[in-house]
Amino acid sequence: MKRVGNVNKVNWFEARPIISKFVLTGFVCLISFVFMEILLCGAEYFQYVKPANRSLFEKYREIYSDERDKEYIFGHHPDVEVLLVNGDNKYLFMTNAEGLRERKNYDGLEKSVIFLGDSIVEGVSVEPDETMDEVFEFETGITALNFGVGSSNTVQEYYWLKNKYKKEYNAKLIILGFCLNDLFQNTYLRAFNPKKSNWALYKYLDESECRAYAGISPGIKQFLRKSRTISFIYRARALFCQKKALNNGLPPDRYDEVSQENKMYTELYLKKIKSFAESIGAGFVVVIFPREKQMAVDYNDTNRRSQDAVIEILERNHIKYIDLYGVMKEKYFSEPDIKWFHDDTHPYKAGHKLIGEYLAQELPQSFPKAFQ
Repeated sequence: MKRVGNVNKVNWFEARPIISKFVLTGFVCLISFVFMEILLCGAEYFQYVKPANRSLFEKYREIYSDERDKEYIFGHHPDVEVLLVNGDNKYLFMTNAEGLRERKNYDGLEKSVIFLGDSIVEGVSVEPDETMDEVFEFETGITALNFGVGSSNTVQEYYWLKNKYKKEYNAKLIILGFCLNDLFQNTYLRAFNPKKSNWALYKYLDESECRAYAGISPGIKQFLRKSRTISFIYRARALFCQKKALNNGLPPDRYDEVSQENKMYTELYLKKIKSFAESIGAGFVVVIFPREKQMAVDYNDTNRRSQDAVIEILERNHIKYIDLYGVMKEKYFSEPDIKWFHDDTHPYKAGHKLIGEYLAQELPQSFPKAFQ
């Protein structure tokens, strides 16, 4: 008969101490990640519901449309008339039956000029008669149509133009106002969320022409960036790098901040807009807007501007352009008492007037047929 001695049972984790440490670490990380997601979700919600922001966000819902079944993803509601108030600034926002920021409807025009772009062209902070397209129209006598849509990028601007253009407009020239933000945002699309009255990531682009330059696949990017924690870390890192560069004496909005992926998608959609302009018999020009923080900077060959990355693309594709950096910088310092900018990105009333008048003076020389 066999004797059975006492056997000390060892559980699975004790038998595998190294694996146990990894499992425990993973569990702690998972709990921390979930906690961070909840915390950031609460912080985000607070930004929407606090009175200082809520009134403005509610107005956005009246202006912007959620149209994810359309190529452009979002745009303007038609026939809008909303007073926007943000601190000391207030202005009337109006759209026509087509959702363009216009005070009246247009049909059967002999000819027109289209202003295409984001919130700069749309006219954040200024009245309907103070936008650059209205100034341009007053100076030239040619109907200027405002195709600007706030929070859009070059990709969505192309689809907005493609879907909203009517042959009755008889456009002879398309002016694309290029904001420097677009250069860094042309790799993805945003959608307007009417519940929050704000914009969020919709999806990353996956164009076959650019896929080889994308690095991480769009599918993985979309999964990662939908996480508030990942997005927070990504933005925090970007802000840290920008602050570090400024502390080291480097200027803002530099050429070396523009990635190959940024350039590829930007070039792809600039070419698409050019092709659309050619298909309707219109000229095409890109107007590059500077930021206010660039006004105090003297760039050089070592530290070039991010505008120069756009200009390389335009020259390579034989697209005409106007770089407003020098024009606005000269006015900014020669008349310092005038408020040229509403914020770092958007021109204010005097800025719109300067741009509209300058384009009215310069463009007839480059596109004489459009102004005959």
